[in-house]
Order: sequence, then C-alpha cells, then structure tokens
Amino acid sequence: MIENGMRYLRGYVKIQIQGYSPERFLNLCSYHHILIWGLAYEDHCYELCMSVRDFKRIRPFAKKTHTKVRVKEKYGFPFSLYNNRKRKLFFAGFIICIFLLQIYSMFIWDIHFTGNETRTDEALSSFLREKGVFAGMLKKEADCRKIVKEIRTQYDDVVWVSASLDGSRLKIQIKENEDSFEKEEKKKDENAVDLVASSDGVITKIVTRTGTPQVHVGDTVKKGDILVSGRVEIVNDSKEVIGYKYCHADADIFADTQMEYEDELSASYEEKVYDKKKTSFLCES
Repeated sequence: MIENGMRYLRGYVKIQIQGYSPERFLNLCSYHHILIWGLAYEDHCYELCMSVRDFKRIRPFAKKTHTKVRVKEKYGFPFSLYNNRKRKLFFAGFIICIFLLQIYSMFIWDIHFTGNETRTDEALSSFLREKGVFAGMLKKEADCRKIVKEIRTQYDDVVWVSASLDGSRLKIQIKENEDSFEKEEKKKDENAVDLVASSDGVITKIVTRTGTPQVHVGDTVKKGDILVSGRVEIVNDSKEVIGYKYCHADADIFADTQMEYEDELSASYEEKVYDKKKTSFLCES
C-alpha cells in the first residue's frame, strides 16, 4: 500500500517494447537496478511499468538492443497536475486546504483529562482557563511543565500529574490521593439525607426534584425503605461512575396504604318524640 502510494506520487509509465532482442533489453534493465513491474507478453511484444526517473535511463539500452519503446499510459500525481494545469481554481483550493490544515495543526483544539475522580473536567478546564490554558490557543504557548506545577499547587490532594501534547490535543493525566478521597466521601455521606417510607404501601406516583429514585410506580414498599437516595452518581462519557454528589433528597411521593380504624357505637339510643301542641303568639296593638 505504501509502495503504491509512493509510485503514484513520483509518477510512472506503462511502456510497450518490441524489436530484435527485447529479452536482452530486460536483462540490461535488471543489471542496472531498474525496477520494473506488471510485466506481460501480448501481441508479440512486452508491456511493463517503471518509474519516470528510470524511464529516462533506458534510452541507451533500447538503442543498444535495437528495441523500440513506446509509452502506452502515464500514471501518477505529476501527470495529473500537468493534465489539469488549466484548472486554476482547483489548484488554488488545494493549496488553500493544505495551508489551512497547516495553520490548524498549530493550535490546541481539545483538552483531555484522565484520572480525575473528585473534580469534573469542567472544573479543571475552568481553572486552566484562568491560567491562560484553553482550547484554541497556540501549541507553542502551552508550557506543559508550568501546567503541571499550577495543578499541583492548586490541588493538595493531587499526588501526581503529567501534561503532554498529542497532535492538537493536550492530554493531562491526574492521580489523586485515594485516602483523602475516601475521607471526603465518608464526610459527605454523613451529610446526605434520604427519603424513607413512613408506612407500608404501593407507589402510585413519584416526582423527584433532588436525589436518586430507588423505587418506581407499582413497587411495594415497607416502612423504613429508602424511596429517594441523597447520593447522586457522577458518570463520564463512557457511562462509568467516577464519583458521587451528596444532597438532601426532595420528592413528592404518593402511595396506596392501609390504615386500621377503631371506634365504639352504642347499640341502643333514645328516640325523641315531639307532641303536636300548637304554639300561639300574643300580639298587642
């Protein structure tokens, strides 16, 4: 594949040879280290391919062996340029494209973080931006040693960090202190607040505002079960859990429950009977 690409860039020709002694001509080419390929015998003549540079060397051999050489086809980038020499806009666009690619390769277009467990990529990118490191800056202005020093100075729990340029990407690898991370997780876990069921029932509706739901509509729960957790998972682009965020869980949860009710009623009661006495009123004029 690479060899074919180089042949195309340099250009090559397909020639046809015939005459008194074409085999002697081929032997002279081999003796003088002229590379030929695609050799075939058709219609009492040989057809083969060779580079443009070697084609310029075979004239004495053809004359010496009384061989007639005819160019049948021309291939490669130099011939394409010559055939399209009148297409000025095409070449102008090609040159501009190469120029723009060269310009773009001088800039950093992406900052990639790995190993950060307690801090998000956005937080680290914001910190680097304050220090003058951002996507779109010139690569020659990015001092990797200075970046490493700034991160180590800002974050005490970072025990190791490296920065390197890979093409147009700035790669930053971070190693955090796992002991401090576990202590912080434990402290945050103590501040998290979960929502628990106050009685047995079947969930009919749940609207979560903060936290992670642990149940769904139709689930049967018992008193004391966690309905919404105060711990929220933080995932990366690969959907892998890289940390947790702790909060006070908040949600509206509705459930069908059963409640026992007891009351006592008397088996007998007094019935009031009213007489039919008429009531008269005295009016004075």
